[in-house]
Amino acid sequence: MKTNLQKKMKHIDPFCPCYGEEEEIVEHGFLNCREVKSIWFASQVGGIVQDHFVPFNRWLGQCLETGEGEFMQQIFGLLWSILKMRSLWVF
Repeated sequence: MKTNLQKKMKHIDPFCPCYGEEEEIVEHGFLNCREVKSIWFASQVGGIVQDHFVPFNRWLGQCLETGEGEFMQQIFGLLWSILKMRSLWVF
């Protein structure tokens, strides 16, 4: 996320815009940020986000393997909402 932007635009701070505690890589931006965890926790699918580090592509692959229709709609809806929210924080 911001780490990729920072490679192209050196003036971008690569750290999370919420708390500045960690670099904003994909896993942090969608799964591990404190603000994002609260969104997942409040949702109907909150139990799928763990407290340990899992590569995002593996996490999403596991969701796709085990999820069905409405479950996957909720996952992708939350991911889209998180992306929009984080974009507002950065830009």
